Amino acid sequence: MKKSAIIIITAFILLTLVFTAGCTPKNEETTEQYSVYEADGMIDRERRDRILLAELVDEDFHLYAEGDYVILVHNDQETEFSDWSRNISKEPPQMYYYDFNGDGEKELLIRAFEDTDEKTGESVYCLYALMPSENSNGEYDYTVCYGGRSSWHTTFSEKVIMEMTQPASCNKRLQFVMANSYDSTAYDTATGLLTEGRAWYAEALSDGKGNYYNFTDWTEGLGTFIINEDDMSIKVEINIYVSYNEVDSLQKIGHINCGIELKGSTFDVAQRSVNFTTDDKYVVSNPRITAEKPWQYTVTNTGGYSASDKTIDNFSITITPSDSKAGEQTSFAAGTGELRAVDRVVFENSKITFYAKSGYTFSDSVVKNRKYTVTAVGSKKVEAAYSAAISQSDGVQTLVITLDKSYPITEMKTVSVAFG
Repeated sequence: MKKSAIIIITAFILLTLVFTAGCTPKNEETTEQYSVYEADGMIDRERRDRILLAELVDEDFHLYAEGDYVILVHNDQETEFSDWSRNISKEPPQMYYYDFNGDGEKELLIRAFEDTDEKTGESVYCLYALMPSENSNGEYDYTVCYGGRSSWHTTFSEKVIMEMTQPASCNKRLQFVMANSYDSTAYDTATGLLTEGRAWYAEALSDGKGNYYNFTDWTEGLGTFIINEDDMSIKVEINIYVSYNEVDSLQKIGHINCGIELKGSTFDVAQRSVNFTTDDKYVVSNPRITAEKPWQYTVTNTGGYSASDKTIDNFSITITPSDSKAGEQTSFAAGTGELRAVDRVVFENSKITFYAKSGYTFSDSVVKNRKYTVTAVGSKKVEAAYSAAISQSDGVQTLVITLDKSYPITEMKTVSVAFG
């Protein structure tokens, strides 16, 4: 892997073009990248021990492993395949009988286990599409199309670039960029954010106390073929992994989704089918979408409170800010924890400020150990807190939670803060 502030790796993906990723049989000796081959046909030898791998009973397809061979039995005819995945029997294959290429004839699609990626531990699968035809002797011949990493990766690596950075404006985020190889990418020199094009964001790993790790490198997984049984669509999911200076383990931040079609006798990439999905636990907001103007919403506590313990170390509050009014007055008497000891809360586009009632203080331990969260809900749900600090002014203590960007109020339709 390359080591640089911006790492460019060409990889499997298509944004608006269609690239043909033809067919090749799985064979360790094979050097030709794309080919279509015929099955070995009828078997005339003594049957050896067989293991049933998979079957479609209603359609009368039965798949067996026999030594180094794979045997397909259909309509009392046995067809031998000698160059399929050597690991096909380690996990039951999936079989589907459907018109995948839209030619009016059904194909037999087999998804088989191929190997395990030693670096990431993820399972790798391949596809075999069998297109039957009846010969003059009334026997079935099969044209076999193989789909695996070698079938598409080389082609895509010539067409598309991907870049990963950790923007200087906020090291909480990782920025993942995908573009056609003939397009150029440009970044703001001050913030490190992409100025034009498609980018996705994920939360970087941290030590749990607000210190985010320094991104060093990234890599892609080998890709997993998935068949959606609801509509019989085929796609590939490619996991994206990130590494850091501070830890040895890899972080899987999400995966690329790409549709795959069987066109004629070749596997092809579906047009406009590529996207990136961030793993749920690392979802963050898009830093390129910010508030057009400052906004503020104040919630004032009208209730009183008296307690012998003057330390505020546990509370939560959920508010729905509005841009049509400056704030609201309400009693925190029914609030959780020591919320009643808070005099008012000021929500702003880039921070949230809590004012303690006279004589009360916020727990410094909660802040140091980063035991606080800010959950913002707009078009999606994100964790918005970046840092926090406690200060004192005119005998009143304040807790300021700084957000990870300047949020439009539309991205904070509801805001939930948990402290302690």
